[in-house]
Amino acid sequence: MAQTDRGRTAPPAVFAVLIAGAAYVPLDRASPVERLAVILSDVGSGAVAAALLTGGGRETAREAARLAGLPVVDLDEIWPALEAEPASDPRIDPMPEADREGLAYVIYTSGSTGAPKEVMIRHGGLASYVLATRRDLALNPSDRMLQFASLSFDASAEEIFCCLASGATLILRNDVMLTGAPAFLGTCASWGVTVCDLPTVFWQELVDRVDAGEAAWPPSLRLLVFGGERALPERVARLRRQLGPAVRVINSYGPTEVTVAATSHAVHGEPDGPPRPLREFPIGRPLPGARAYVLDGARELCPPGIPGELAIGGESLARGYLGRPDLTARTFLPDPFAGRSGARMYTTGDLARHRLDGWEEGALEYLGRIDRQVKVRGFRIELAEIEGALAQHPAVAEVAVGIDERRAGARALVAWWAARPGEGATAAELRGFLKERLPEPAVPSLFALLPVLPRNTSGKLDRRALQIPKLEATSAGGYEAPATPAEEVVAYIWRDLLGVPRVGRKDDFFALGGRSLLLPRVRHRLEQELGVRLSLASLLERTTAAALALAAEELLLDELERELAAAR
Repeated sequence: MAQTDRGRTAPPAVFAVLIAGAAYVPLDRASPVERLAVILSDVGSGAVAAALLTGGGRETAREAARLAGLPVVDLDEIWPALEAEPASDPRIDPMPEADREGLAYVIYTSGSTGAPKEVMIRHGGLASYVLATRRDLALNPSDRMLQFASLSFDASAEEIFCCLASGATLILRNDVMLTGAPAFLGTCASWGVTVCDLPTVFWQELVDRVDAGEAAWPPSLRLLVFGGERALPERVARLRRQLGPAVRVINSYGPTEVTVAATSHAVHGEPDGPPRPLREFPIGRPLPGARAYVLDGARELCPPGIPGELAIGGESLARGYLGRPDLTARTFLPDPFAGRSGARMYTTGDLARHRLDGWEEGALEYLGRIDRQVKVRGFRIELAEIEGALAQHPAVAEVAVGIDERRAGARALVAWWAARPGEGATAAELRGFLKERLPEPAVPSLFALLPVLPRNTSGKLDRRALQIPKLEATSAGGYEAPATPAEEVVAYIWRDLLGVPRVGRKDDFFALGGRSLLLPRVRHRLEQELGVRLSLASLLERTTAAALALAAEELLLDELERELAAAR
């Protein structure tokens, strides 16, 4: 079963699938139809019965289901019947105990082979994680927990299952909350939210806005959990000072393969002063039932202070990868340190070490990736998958993809490419090509055309010689000043939100460092400045300043024509 939407129908749909004895497969509604069709085809081929559950008439999802040959159930159409009070008390049959090895859900992540990886999460793994996390977070029936994450992120499983299993209230986020820090934090305050689990890049932006006096943390908040990306120690210190001692702050770590998270670090007991230079922020110690090892190249335990690959063991490990026994065997290995036969550990590919100093001695520090997997805005992305997709463009002879980290807390993807003889393409064309094949966070913000990619003496790609292009050099043919009042407004809004010195009419929002989480704020500002409310889909499709301004002008003209017609 698959679910693409979020909102009031999403949690009931997830529970309905599980109660029926099936597994749910969350899909990102922003993914291109081709990617969704591949995932749905995989689901349909391996399932006894499968259907697409959707809401709001998502045409992309419907087209993907048609291509995959799956039936579609529109939850919005049947919701009135489901919501109606029954004429008599319904009979509830006792539920059979779930098989611990049976599948609860399957989440698709980026794969190094160019195809997505399908992580299979067991009922036993999910149950173990929920029990451990309820205790770790001290969730109780008086809590009101914000459901921030999309279902396509495994953090949503923590929010939904841990919250409801504790008897707490689940609060569903809406898009208005993403229009800015005042809207987000103000809404949390008005709803009495007590627990938030936020992506690192999102809460770091909130810290900036609170420091600027634009917003304030809700007085009801008692617990803030963050994770997904490396936390900047300076930002954590500022967050701690803003929240004060009454709010508990936890940094959590864990790849999808270990069921949401495996370690946590409580921040509340740390010094208020600025952290020492170059110190990594800890990801903490294993949750109850989990095991964490730092291994050397021979798969032996590293001494404290020595970096190595982080491996995770315990009851919450995934079963493996759907239809990928080879990859499962390479990454899910026998655990020789568990003290019992049959135990497994997952080798994460993350570089880590145990701290040596007196403060949090023994806690784990995350040091980066051993392989070429990165996290951008909370999404796990294999650089090889992007390179493989871009290499399919007829103008691309060779390509390399890397990370631009010039902006603290806002990593961006960069693609360096060389063209085939007699061929050419603009950054906008390459970006559009990738948007049809990859999820939006995996599409590079910057494209740098080179005569050839640099090589070392052995003929291999020399990644250290690749230079990050200037942020201003984004538009094809050089800078062009805004030509209309609407373009001036769009340029002004983008300059303010993205912190760039200038915006040309042909500049691309994502090439300038924009990200999808900022789009609701762009829409809100456009509504304030021009009096028009564009859809988020329009903002995703009209990514240049000129195109977005034209969409706003067209909407203004439509509204004017309707007013004139009504006046007649």
